[in-house]
Amino acid sequence: MKKLFGILTVFLGTLLLVSSVPACSCIDARDVYDTPQKLYDITPTVALVKLVSLQKQTDNDPYYKIDGYVTFKMIVEKAYKGDIKDGEELTFEQGGGADCIWAFRQPNIGSEFLVYLGSKPAKDELWEIPTCSGSISLAEAKTDITFLDKNIAKKKRAKRSRH
Repeated sequence: MKKLFGILTVFLGTLLLVSSVPACSCIDARDVYDTPQKLYDITPTVALVKLVSLQKQTDNDPYYKIDGYVTFKMIVEKAYKGDIKDGEELTFEQGGGADCIWAFRQPNIGSEFLVYLGSKPAKDELWEIPTCSGSISLAEAKTDITFLDKNIAKKKRAKRSRH
């Protein structure tokens, strides 16, 4: 009986500890859509981007954001799909850790990413990069970039030359 009580106590203590820690929980799109083609097909906006700046909180926003940054800006280096253009600056909401949205710190400025995004947000809304969207750093994106450059960029160029 003492052994059962001890096991139960450890189990309940662990359960309380785990349940009080906020965490993002989602299934990564790369686990479901296992090829660049499939991921591209289900995503409204796809682009190669560079992180150029982070913006600090200026008011008493009650929501926790990583290091006090509330937004970040990225430049579109190559638009593969969606209502965006090369060279366009996009403003994103900074994640807070448990909200399943990407978050950055100062050392990340200048880094490049292949992002899989939703549709262009309404005029007064911000872009978001969901943690499980399939978005990855440029260093991890070789297969995707090869596919996109070979298949998508070529089709876009052909379409433009016909007009």
